[in-house]
Order: sequence, then structure tokens, then C-alpha cells
Amino acid sequence: MNNNEIRGQISGMTLAGELGMPQFTPMPECQYNHVVFVLHGIGKHDESTSYYSNVEKMSKKFDGLNPCFDNKVKFIAIEWHEDLHKKLEESQLESVRPGGVPSLRNFVKDNFMDLLLWASPFYSSFLYTLVTCKFNQAYVTFMDHYPNFKGKISILAHSLGSVIIYDILCNHMRENQWAKTDSGNISLWMKMKDMKERCRDEKMKHIEWKDLYFDVYNLYLIGSPLAMMLGVRGYSDGIPIPNCINIWNIYNEHDPVAYLIEPLIDKRFTEQPVQPLPRVSKRRRHRKNKELRAQNSGGELRPSLSTPELRGLSAPAVPGSESNSNSSESSEDDSSETITIQTGVNTPELTMMEEGSSHQASLYLQRTKRLNISLFAGIRYDYRFKPKGIRTLTEISSILSAHSSYWLSKHILNFIGINLQLDPSELHKPNE
Repeated sequence: MNNNEIRGQISGMTLAGELGMPQFTPMPECQYNHVVFVLHGIGKHDESTSYYSNVEKMSKKFDGLNPCFDNKVKFIAIEWHEDLHKKLEESQLESVRPGGVPSLRNFVKDNFMDLLLWASPFYSSFLYTLVTCKFNQAYVTFMDHYPNFKGKISILAHSLGSVIIYDILCNHMRENQWAKTDSGNISLWMKMKDMKERCRDEKMKHIEWKDLYFDVYNLYLIGSPLAMMLGVRGYSDGIPIPNCINIWNIYNEHDPVAYLIEPLIDKRFTEQPVQPLPRVSKRRRHRKNKELRAQNSGGELRPSLSTPELRGLSAPAVPGSESNSNSSESSEDDSSETITIQTGVNTPELTMMEEGSSHQASLYLQRTKRLNISLFAGIRYDYRFKPKGIRTLTEISSILSAHSSYWLSKHILNFIGINLQLDPSELHKPNE
């Protein structure tokens, strides 16, 4: 019996009757089968900045974008800035801060000080321990509310938060339970590097690492400077590989803080165009209404590869195919009806089949498995997007808004939904 089962039985036990005999009451059914922890970057993230309320909105917006998905997702905010600055106030740094321009000094302290503390050998160890404990606390709290939860846990991390969780997962040495059955783009990465097992990051050996209480399935990086930080560290034998099943790096084209990780994974990616993020079509509303009508009438209509949720997936073609879409790009306009995703090789758009058949996904998976793609089987790690209308802004204003453009993005939530609906263990299985 594992810890979750023990916790569940204890929470369901009540003493009743004159003899005090224990009775087991049914545990509350968990309505979620996937949890996404959200980790912020530099700066203050509390109710004054609407951080918690925005994360709550992410759960509701995800359900609205994906009304017919089997997976119900709970987004949970992780906040570390406040406790880090409480630690800072105990130091001598406060006593050396002069008066004058208090508003500007507070702005610098609340934002740029986070980066300085992360880079400090003393504070970085405290910060990594703090964030790990915050994750574990949130996990225990969630499991106390839903002891029956047996789903998967992913992490969506922004800016400096993406660097922190990447380092934590690279030094999380416990075997990932999902790796026993699922093969994602991490296992493909390891196979391409001829790695049998992961090892700790020697560049970060000064940190006393704590283990997470859970295994991470998908790691989503948004607005991430991770690649720049890894480049500064000067890895000669390749960058460390995080302990998860999949990793995706999503960036705004106008975000000066975000960098690509694919060239650090394999230099051949430098010759490939970056994948555009699948976008949500305006025709979604018509599709949603149709699905809801079918469900209300007693019919069952499952999402198909022609739905907007899954639009943007295209099967890689066998090298030498007549079709060549290397030069094509997805439309930046929300009104586009279909999106073709680049894989860096010949990639004809996947034929859209009649909806209503669950057999469509299996056909797609079978076709993908048969292909022989030299470059990571067509699997990618970086995805770019440009919010609609940003091109009309001035360069300065677009830069200022780009780094904060990820929160509540329907395209990012749609991308999360795509990867939950189509089993990544099949989509990312290397060709045999």
C-alpha cells in the first residue's frame, strides 16, 4: 500500500457508534485527471498582481477551450518571491539601502533583485530549496483534498521560474514512474545522445538538492531565458536532461528574454525553421456547439483530428516525398481555418478525416510510427508564436508587453490540451 492509499484511508475513517468502531466513508471523487503547477518568474506575484486569480482563470479558460476533452485539468499557482524577500530582509542588504527615489528602488528590489539572489551562491541554495518545498506543499495540499487522484502532474514555468524548475528536475534523480510505460521527447533526446541514464549536473554541485514528492510528466517553459543561462555555464558535453517525459519551450517572437533550446539539444536544429505554435481558430465556437448538442442528445462525440483542439498537428513525411512544405509557415491570423506545423523535413498536412471516429487518432499514430525521419523523428522542442495585433504596436511597446503575453494565452492552453488528448507516449515514440 502506498502513501496515497494510506492517506486516503485515514482521511475516510470516522468513529461512530457507542463502541467506537471505525467506519470507512467513501472518499470524495477527484474531478481532475491532470494537475499543472504554475511557477512564476521574477517580480512580485500575489493578489496585488492578480497572480492567483489569473491561475484560477487558466483552469476555467482551459475547460472553455476544450469542452469535449476527456482530461479535466487543475492549474495551481506556486509563489516563491515573498518568502525569498523575507529572507533578504533578515540580511544586511536592507541596512545599506539609501533613501531617495523609494518607488524606483522598490521596483528594482522587487524585480531585478530576484535575478541577483538566484545568481548568488548563498541565496541560490535557499531559493532552490524554497521552490522545491513550495511544490511539495502544494502537492500534499492537493492530495489531502483529492486522495483518489492518480493522474499526471505537469509544470508550466515562466521566465526565471523556468530556469529554477529545469535545474531542480535535472538534479531530481529518483526514477520517474511514467518513464516505465511512456516514451516522450526526453527519451528520444537521451537516445539521440546515446545516454542510458541521467546524471546530476556537475555545474550545480554546490546546491544541496531536495527531492520533489511527485514525478513530472510535461514541462512547459514560457518566456524562458534558460538557453542563455545554460550557454553562460559553458557545457561542453551537452546540456543536462531534466527528469520528466516531455519538455516544450514556447516563446513570443518579440520577447527579448526568451531563447531557443533546440540548438543546445542538437546542432542540426539550427538548420530547421522553428515550429509555429498551433493556433485556435474562430470556427471553434461552431464546433463546440455541435459537440454539446450531440452530447445533450445522448450521442457521444469524441474529439477528432479535424477539431480545432487538434488542428496544427501534421504527420512527418518519408524523406523523398513529393510534397515539400519547408518554406511554408502557419498563418498568424486567428481566422485561419487550418494550421500546418513544420517538422523541418517534408511535411504534408495531415488529411482531415470524417469526425466522430476514435479510430482516427490510432490511424495517425500508426502512420507516424512507420515514418523514418532522420532528425529526431520530426519531434520538436521549441515553439514560437506572435499574438494577434502585436505587429501594429511600436517596437518598444511590443517588447515591454511580449514577456508578459503568455498568461491566459488561449494558444498555449490549446497546446497543453493537444498534448493531453493525444497520448505523447505514442506520438513521441522513436522509430524502430
